[in-house]
Amino acid sequence: MNHLYIMRHGLAAAPRQSELDEQRPLTDEGRARVAARAAMLAEAHETVKSVFHSPYTRTTQTASIMAEKLSAPCEVMHGLIPDGSVDEIITALLDMELPALLVSHLPLVDDLCYALTGRQVGFQPGTIVKIQLNNALAATNPVVSIHRS
Repeated sequence: MNHLYIMRHGLAAAPRQSELDEQRPLTDEGRARVAARAAMLAEAHETVKSVFHSPYTRTTQTASIMAEKLSAPCEVMHGLIPDGSVDEIITALLDMELPALLVSHLPLVDDLCYALTGRQVGFQPGTIVKIQLNNALAATNPVVSIHRS
């Protein structure tokens, strides 16, 4: 069995005038909460082979914090944007070494979790869902755990 972790980015700053949504960084509180979440997973001996994230600033920052604490490489996955394709991500999972952590946005995190488990989670900033998958990418235990900030 393999695990997939799906995480919504940490708390981001409100958009400033003339700032693109893609450029919004984490707040100090957002960084602290993500670091606490990463420490919790590391202390529980949770491991990931890789951390994948969208190219947006807030997911890049979230993924970097998680990857450093979990001693995993970090990589941009362009399909993890807010309106990314669930089918594209599921296809990418077929070639991905698990366990892995995907850091993304609403609505994609909700849609992906629902596609894999049939459950709506209601992702808040910093929420992580751990899903146990079989070799066919079917959820064997729809949601193993949910951690909210």
